[in-house]
Amino acid sequence: MCKLPRWAVVLWGLLAVAGLPGVGGAAEGNVYALIVVDTRAPGLGERFLKHDRARMMDLFSNFPKSRCKPTVLEGNRVNKRAVLDYYKNLNVAKDDALIFYFTGHGETTKKGGEHVLQLFGTGNEEKLRRAELRETMQNRGARLVVLWTDSCSAYADEGDNKPIPGSSFKAAKIKSGIRSLFYDARGVVDINASEEGTEAACDSKDGGLFTRTLWKQLDKNMDNRNISWVGMYLQLKEETEKTFEDWKADAIKRKKRLPPGLARQKTQTAFALYLPSRIGFLVGKHDNGLLVTEVWGDTPASRAGLRRGEIVTTMNGKTVRMLRDWDRETDVALDSPQKKLTMQVQMPAGGSRSVVLDLR
Repeated sequence: MCKLPRWAVVLWGLLAVAGLPGVGGAAEGNVYALIVVDTRAPGLGERFLKHDRARMMDLFSNFPKSRCKPTVLEGNRVNKRAVLDYYKNLNVAKDDALIFYFTGHGETTKKGGEHVLQLFGTGNEEKLRRAELRETMQNRGARLVVLWTDSCSAYADEGDNKPIPGSSFKAAKIKSGIRSLFYDARGVVDINASEEGTEAACDSKDGGLFTRTLWKQLDKNMDNRNISWVGMYLQLKEETEKTFEDWKADAIKRKKRLPPGLARQKTQTAFALYLPSRIGFLVGKHDNGLLVTEVWGDTPASRAGLRRGEIVTTMNGKTVRMLRDWDRETDVALDSPQKKLTMQVQMPAGGSRSVVLDLR
């Protein structure tokens, strides 16, 4: 973990090209939030997850009661059919927002690298494919779709992805940060607690590390009318890493036994699969250019086939080495009549190719 947070070196450039909240006026729809707390998950249960449920309920208490309708599934109601039927049977209008929150177990399949949620409400494990859930939500035609999952992303049958053993304010008016993120924003937001191949920490004192960090960051930005989902995500990444490092250092100091996976893991990084963005990817510094660190689904970058791990060497025919080069050339492309961004990239396996982003 470097001393300078990864998000800090790209924040100044990214915010210049990210989708701005509130453009086009506020939506008048409702927010439907499904809070899934898998209290039957092995090694978790009520003792661990009660904190996560409380934080989510506190968060949604800050939404106007007439326009926010949270539903909680726990115990034997946590099953694949109940989750999918909730969205299939929901009466959704085009200006509504759908939010899904899950706390429990998850894993990444070895074949295909697909993230799945492990549900234990029936007494046996059911696997709910993240992609299937997201598609079900998107098919309802809502203005905004949000998925937050506090679960591991460790590969199936590898390591131990079990955790270590061991405000009532009602808003009469929508706060500006809540309005920007949930009532003005459009698109898909899909964020998991940890990157592919890694685990998510949890304890009986405070529940999921990701959930407590998410709750704190949302609370911090309640009155920030300029907050966007990209800005929120960058804050969340930094704070999740910092919280994990403090949590692990404290556990080691107190000589607490950590599961093998978390004992080996240096940090926990929140990871976005989808975010509303006018460009759709993050970059970091590399000796040969700019390293693509993230590509978000349903964005110009993903539609053009840009891949994580590739190295951008030129943009609009100009060599790029610094983040300010990336910032300058994306601005040029966004301001051009053609709204095209042409990049030359080096592939991880060798060779290079041209990638063209359509920014219209």
